[in-house]
Amino acid sequence: VKEAIRTRPGDTLACMELAAHRVLSRRGAVQQRVHVRIVDYPAKTKLKSLKANLIDQYFATRGTVVRVGNIRPMVTRMHFQCSRCGESTVRHFEGGKYNPPTSCPTDGCRSRTFEPDRDGCSTVDWQKIRLQEIVDDDREAGRIPRTVDVDLTNDLVDCCVPGDIVTVGGIVRSIKTEADRGGNQQAKALYFLFLEANSVVNTKKKGRDAGTAFSQLDMQMIEQVSVDENPLRLLVNSLCPSIFGQEMVKAGLVLCMFGGVGKFQSGEEKNRLAIRGDPHMLVVGDPGLGKSQMLRAAAAVHPRGVYVCGNTATGTGLTVTLVRDPQTGDHALEAGALVLADQGMCAIDEFDKIKSDHSSLLEAMEQQTISM
Repeated sequence: VKEAIRTRPGDTLACMELAAHRVLSRRGAVQQRVHVRIVDYPAKTKLKSLKANLIDQYFATRGTVVRVGNIRPMVTRMHFQCSRCGESTVRHFEGGKYNPPTSCPTDGCRSRTFEPDRDGCSTVDWQKIRLQEIVDDDREAGRIPRTVDVDLTNDLVDCCVPGDIVTVGGIVRSIKTEADRGGNQQAKALYFLFLEANSVVNTKKKGRDAGTAFSQLDMQMIEQVSVDENPLRLLVNSLCPSIFGQEMVKAGLVLCMFGGVGKFQSGEEKNRLAIRGDPHMLVVGDPGLGKSQMLRAAAAVHPRGVYVCGNTATGTGLTVTLVRDPQTGDHALEAGALVLADQGMCAIDEFDKIKSDHSSLLEAMEQQTISM
């Protein structure tokens, strides 16, 4: 089954959905289509192996959501009525690509004009997100992180916001690029890979980071630290050991990483806001004391640490950017450094040299929210 899911995912998932539907319909518990979701697929692959040989195969990867589009209806099936003989034909749209019939199927009619029946069409919810790889490999440094677009349908829409770390499994699809509209002959053969999502697991909703599986050696080290009389000293000395001394700065960074006691506004579980729970720390000192190196080390240690330098950071690059998607034409939110470091640590170096006004940071530091 594992090999069939990987090489022929469309047929295999359809068979599994049919089997699940038959079992559930015997109990009388189901009326509409059953969706089978494959969670914890064994081979989570790096995004760099997403190449043309994986088209129409199953692919699972893990990354950070950097852009979330609007939810819109996607037409899957529509009736067309011939304007000459009145005969009705049904068209199924694979992957949401709109293709009306070219000629009437009735003998002797051959009309080419059709009226679409917009009331009787079938639609599903559709949303587009962009996933960015998590760069944890030293050899990958010095290049832009790879991104892939993911199409979410049905019950998967609205499952994540920018900044969430998700594990996505789905079928690799290819679509023709939009560049061939303008009569450019060279762009005819260019295709564009995207993922048609089958399952999305949000690590924030699970309450723990799904990527942290402890080995036997890790467990032994944790037990040794737990019997230490003063674990804070051990943590302080192990942060950025290449800088000698500076215990107070390192202790402050360690306490920042662990965070304060989270206070929440009273509200429902999903939409409640954290208020004034996390400490902020300002490191001031002469040049050459290793401030930047300690900040980099703290951001590298933290599982959701982001490091930005103030003289290149803009206000939108720190908070949220409103971008226009060239393919669909609607606006989408793209996450900046503070959003990507949500529930984590954002280290801003050269804080006094930030060109944009600091007011964009005030709200994030004070209220733990970012407004558009």
